Amino acid sequence: MRIPSMLSGMSDEKNILRAFARVYVDDPDAVLPLYEHITGRTDINRFGSGEMQLTNVGDFLLIQEGEFRYTSA
Repeated sequence: MRIPSMLSGMSDEKNILRAFARVYVDDPDAVLPLYEHITGRTDINRFGSGEMQLTNVGDFLLIQEGEFRYTSA
């Protein structure tokens, strides 16, 4: 998918390489088997710092909320 750049001085188009469905969870380990089953993937990537922990399973990004609670505007 190509989208136009809204910033002047930059390339006219940018590539979107991948999109993730964000899922906010309290305990990624508790829901990990469900998302492995849904995606058929067992290769996971984990990264983060402090209370913010991210777990990638297929096209899902599991976000451990910690003190960074998601709120809608």
